[in-house]
Amino acid sequence: MDLLLNRLEFILRLHSDQRADHIMEHLKRTFRGAFREKTCRYGGKCECCESSSICPFMLVFGQTLSADPDALRKYQKPPLPFVFELRQDPARMKRGDLLKLSLVLAGSATNHVQVICTALIDVFQSFTDISLAGIGSVDCSGFSNPLLTANDGISFGRLATLTVEDILAVSALPPDHVILHFLTPLCMLQDGTAIREFSFPKFITSLLRRISSIAFYYGGIVLELDYKRLSALSRETSVVESNIIYSGRTGGKKEGLVGSCVVTGDLSEFHPLLLLGEYLHCGKGAAYGMGSYEIVRSDSNG
Repeated sequence: MDLLLNRLEFILRLHSDQRADHIMEHLKRTFRGAFREKTCRYGGKCECCESSSICPFMLVFGQTLSADPDALRKYQKPPLPFVFELRQDPARMKRGDLLKLSLVLAGSATNHVQVICTALIDVFQSFTDISLAGIGSVDCSGFSNPLLTANDGISFGRLATLTVEDILAVSALPPDHVILHFLTPLCMLQDGTAIREFSFPKFITSLLRRISSIAFYYGGIVLELDYKRLSALSRETSVVESNIIYSGRTGGKKEGLVGSCVVTGDLSEFHPLLLLGEYLHCGKGAAYGMGSYEIVRSDSNG
């Protein structure tokens, strides 16, 4: 799989106490409009535009379905090709803190990294109590290379482009078990209702649908996977040592599954999906921080 990724890190300084969900909701409300302002020549009147097929706004936010009937049957509606992530504990987000807001761009969205950054700078300026302190480009090892120059310009020549092969190469996982820690609510729907108990087969199915759809719509890649075999293999796994719970919609928080578990079984064929899912998240609301998880590594695995 040759899906390209960029992972950016925006360093934000708080000028008052904040909550992570408030920051993410503000991003969700304003990023789309800020990006459109940077790219649209017709004030949002797409029907007047003769270039909608190559319009950066439509390519990033349009979520246009394929005209291929086979693709429509195989893939879900195209997800947005980006993922924001803010991991800080809301209880510790105090005035003066520096926060790290991660943004992963997938496939063709990497072609628009410059306008995405300038749109986000406008978004950060719209916050009355947050300022931008830095921008970094994060590689597979987690090293962040500063992009913001002394005169507040952005040096895109330092931008790291990641591939799936890069991600797999730096993270060896044990073949028979994996520890998953869900950092933000994982919301998977069944018949329109959020699933309240964690199931590894349902998680893998949701992750596979998301990744295959992103790869197809934004990378032009058809994953050559045996879906039936993977589904059968996932049902042979076991979830042990689980403390995953369902968190409902309370206090403005999103609903979903949070906590940790150990999954055992023959997991080697799931490693690419699991590792890529750390970047792309899983489930409903993934683009704006939902469904974030990490694979807990032992010291021997890095």
